[in-house]
Amino acid sequence: MTPDINCAKEYFSKNVALNGKFGEYSAAYAVTNEDLRTSLRFLQKNTENALTVAGSGDHPMFIKMYGAKHVDTFDLSYNAKLIMDIKTIALSLLKHEEYCKFLKDIYVSKDLLSIDFLPQVIEKLSLQEQTYLKAMRYYKIFGHGLHPDFYCDTNRPFPSLTEYKKMQDSINQPFNFIWSDITNLHTKIEKIYDFMHLSNILDYTKEPTDLTILSNLMKHTQIGSVICFETFHYCSIPSRLFMNQSHSRFLMNKYQIWTYRRPTIGESTHVMRRIR
Repeated sequence: MTPDINCAKEYFSKNVALNGKFGEYSAAYAVTNEDLRTSLRFLQKNTENALTVAGSGDHPMFIKMYGAKHVDTFDLSYNAKLIMDIKTIALSLLKHEEYCKFLKDIYVSKDLLSIDFLPQVIEKLSLQEQTYLKAMRYYKIFGHGLHPDFYCDTNRPFPSLTEYKKMQDSINQPFNFIWSDITNLHTKIEKIYDFMHLSNILDYTKEPTDLTILSNLMKHTQIGSVICFETFHYCSIPSRLFMNQSHSRFLMNKYQIWTYRRPTIGESTHVMRRIR
């Protein structure tokens, strides 16, 4: 997994970081725009293995903080791995208030190497990541989505002081990263997972690809496993899984039966639990 700096620069010559087309070098989010605290209420106790999108790095960090023993990550964009690794290193170097300001600075900066504390963080990155980050220092590689403050009234993207301390106690090494789109992800994983969080990636897939993706990932689960995903746009997956919306169970194949629910009406979180 070696990033191509020329390809990365070419992407930003053709796309705006804020809302550019998702790709291998698309800008990462500085913070999550999802309500992780709602979906992670469904993380089972004693979760051994979890799989989640790298995204802004918040998904794996929150899942680990909530108690998962091992967390693997995946993402289409290399920049998602980079922001994730930067955050996990920053935990050991920064106080809570410094960390929150650090992420805001990352989003708005026109020169990443000018950000307070980032030089100390870079020293702990891999040589490959250091080379890439220095080459991309003037690009908004962490500028997807809106300014972190925009989300503060909705999903509180920054960890609280208590959550931050728990992250510091539970995260002491980088997360395993799989550089892949979600369509081919099942060909690159071998584990059986107790919990998966797919973010809102299924918003961007088309019928019937989305159900094929779920079916392929379900093969890497066991009885009791949970799969969460978000929908921020119109999504017809629930209505296509069931004969009608009152049904709470669906049969994916003759070996698996799953239950489906949304925590509360109007929320975008979808939760599936394997019961056979």
